[in-house]
Amino acid sequence: MFWRRYFSCLRFRITPSKSPFLYNGDLNDYTEEEGLLFNTYYITGWNSDDGAVVNSSDKSNFCFTVIGERAVIFYQYEVSLPKGSYFFGVSLKTSEEASVRFLLGDNYVSELVGVGDTGGEFKKIGTVMSVLSGSYSFSMEIVNGGVCYVDDVVITEFVSPPTESECLTIERGAYLRLNSEHPGLRFCGRVDKNYYDFYKSEYEGAEVGIIIVPYDYLSDCAYFTVAELSSHGLNYQEIAANIWNNNPDSDGYYGFNCALVDIYPFNVDRAFAARTYMKYIEDGSVKYVYGAFDASENVRSVCGVANAAKNSDYDSFNSVQKEVIDYFCNAVETVVVSAYDNTGFGEYTYYFNSESEGYAVISYSLSENVSLTTIRAESGGDSKVVTFNAFEVGKGAAGITFCLNENPLTSPILDLTIKIYKNYK
Repeated sequence: MFWRRYFSCLRFRITPSKSPFLYNGDLNDYTEEEGLLFNTYYITGWNSDDGAVVNSSDKSNFCFTVIGERAVIFYQYEVSLPKGSYFFGVSLKTSEEASVRFLLGDNYVSELVGVGDTGGEFKKIGTVMSVLSGSYSFSMEIVNGGVCYVDDVVITEFVSPPTESECLTIERGAYLRLNSEHPGLRFCGRVDKNYYDFYKSEYEGAEVGIIIVPYDYLSDCAYFTVAELSSHGLNYQEIAANIWNNNPDSDGYYGFNCALVDIYPFNVDRAFAARTYMKYIEDGSVKYVYGAFDASENVRSVCGVANAAKNSDYDSFNSVQKEVIDYFCNAVETVVVSAYDNTGFGEYTYYFNSESEGYAVISYSLSENVSLTTIRAESGGDSKVVTFNAFEVGKGAAGITFCLNENPLTSPILDLTIKIYKNYK
């Protein structure tokens, strides 16, 4: 299980234990609870007490005989604990039914934890409980057992692990990349330092970054993942982080920026979605782990971000940066379209004027029972067949001719809109 491997690895990197208490150093063998075990407050050491019979020549394993229903209390140890959650654990070997519970002073801090026939092997069991600050006399009870061999009794600070979405995050919103040569849309991510270091040390090809995709693509996808996007044949940008924007050693995380640059002019007002990822190779296969995605926080357009910058701290930018902001704020020109008489059977031509050079993108709807066969565009004296409803346009007059398969009595073109996306520089 990943978390057990991860935290077992982390323990010695983050907070060295005050005293190692497991001979193999694997803390998380003790429990199925998924948490990080920190400072050890108690290590194995023995005194027999009140009915306990030490019966083993192995110095690391001690045998206690429980007589009938009688509970045997052994090894009282003074320990001072800060307020918090702790893992109380023990390693037992028994051929009969037995139960264990732990005490601090006169108070039980755990319910009975049962263990059956361990098949001649030590079985590690325990429980996590919360306690208040104070000094305690620590004891343990074994109930309803025959001969029990005991090894490694521990009290260990317990910290719930972060979720993967907490380890791999993305900042709310986006920024403009204000490079005059390659401006764009920049998202900022973070990855927990220990989380990233674990993947780098354990797997080949480990990298972290951000996936960016047009938000409208996600309407066809059940999940925002590489596998799902690929299965639908949708293009996306997977941008790996290659430099950190912070001091990971002091901050505890790696911060990174990933930018979508050289954006086509007709995509500047298009919303893009971003999600952090971790990629690695396991058993020859490429695997992904993803951070959380929230459309309200992780979807932005370049024009939208530019207008936000224009309306907030615009004066703090230098002249080159302002030029980039101004371009994106004014990158889209919506023109007024006028309809003229059709130029021939089944052809309807619409003329407009453009103030800028760039790309014209047409959106329209057709009247009922009308099919469209061809769109021709005329701009700057050139005529071309339009594909993908987009064509290059120059300043001045331009026309769009829709070729229809029939000439209906009602107007064939409805809701005609033309946007001019100005070229950058």
